[in-house]
Amino acid sequence: MRGFGFKRLLGAAAFFGVLASMLYSALYAGGPGDAAPARRPEPPVAKLAAAPARPAAAAPASADPYAPPNGSVAELMSFISAVQQLEPTGDSEAAQLRHEKRLYAAIAEAGRRIARHRQAADPQAAAGVRVAFQALFELQSLGDRSASAAITQLLAEWQRDRRPAVIHHVQYYSLMHRLAGLPAATAAERDSFGAEFKAYLVAGSLTEERLQLAMLAGENLEQASDPALAAELLEATIARLPRDAGYAEVSARLAGQVRRLRLPGNSLELAGQLLDRTRIDWAAYRGKVVLVDFWATWCGPCLEELPNVVENYRRYHAQGFDVIGVSLDDSRQQVEAFVRAKKIAWPTIFHDDPNERGWQNPMAVHYGLAGIPTAILVDQQGKVVSLDARGRDLGNLLKKLLGDSPPARKAERDSNTERK
Repeated sequence: MRGFGFKRLLGAAAFFGVLASMLYSALYAGGPGDAAPARRPEPPVAKLAAAPARPAAAAPASADPYAPPNGSVAELMSFISAVQQLEPTGDSEAAQLRHEKRLYAAIAEAGRRIARHRQAADPQAAAGVRVAFQALFELQSLGDRSASAAITQLLAEWQRDRRPAVIHHVQYYSLMHRLAGLPAATAAERDSFGAEFKAYLVAGSLTEERLQLAMLAGENLEQASDPALAAELLEATIARLPRDAGYAEVSARLAGQVRRLRLPGNSLELAGQLLDRTRIDWAAYRGKVVLVDFWATWCGPCLEELPNVVENYRRYHAQGFDVIGVSLDDSRQQVEAFVRAKKIAWPTIFHDDPNERGWQNPMAVHYGLAGIPTAILVDQQGKVVSLDARGRDLGNLLKKLLGDSPPARKAERDSNTERK
């Protein structure tokens, strides 16, 4: 579940649901183009269900069914509805991918024409901007190399627009475009993004778009090894949240993320019930290097990382390395069977209370986990040294904290003996 590359804003089904909602709002409601005030984020399926149903529309009549018409705003909107009814020309994955790329490219161009249309009202132009950018981001997520350049071109074109609703969307998608590059950005580029984001955050009401952007920014900056800036942006977002019950869950989640992002160099709190129904004695681990590993039996990346953890445990345990697993499973039987089958030697936190299982595990909530595996490494003084101690990084950190493992020293002695 972890790892970004470029995270799709919406699934394909939800994309079309939100698209329908945008177009209908623009065509019939005539309301403002800015997004509605933020509410608790809904899953994509809920967004799709909430979107107005599309009317049946005939397939585009041009020779190329993916070619948008040079017509009125209403005709372009009708084209967007109709082109979504097209099916791939084959059953292969390649045919499906080819269809999706042409589909999103067509929707993006239609949205661009709506936004530029001289007869488009402001809400319609704003909807066109959103449609174009959403489609291009979907296209980019499919690996289309031209999408990034097209996004940059549209941003440059629409940054000169003075319509407030259009300005809002251009600012949002400009930040979203920069967001994808944060893991590889320089410190100066990340600081520039942070300043632009905070200016955007306070420029208007706290919309769902702003909230979504804050969450993604926190995740990407964490992956860019800049947890301090990630925490700073999330704290700025929390300060904008209304103090009412409707935002309590979102506020708690963001506060948990900030708490985790502030961990490097500070102490980790850990408590909970173990599989054997005793309580974890966290104080007893002082003086050891400990990996606190949030995982689940259903998590593919967790299972892929397990052999690496087992190997490092074997190599460094005698020197003071230990592991504490925190299972986000729902079934005790499943966890116990997995631990037995894999001969896992370290303790695992798992609660009997059904309300404290899965993503509701108190430690997962406390630290605002959004994905697993999350591997937090704590040094002998109880201070966190890494929020993502996985793969080669885990071995390198253990070598730094504990020195060469006994097998490594033996291999070096054997090699020196052979040379003599």
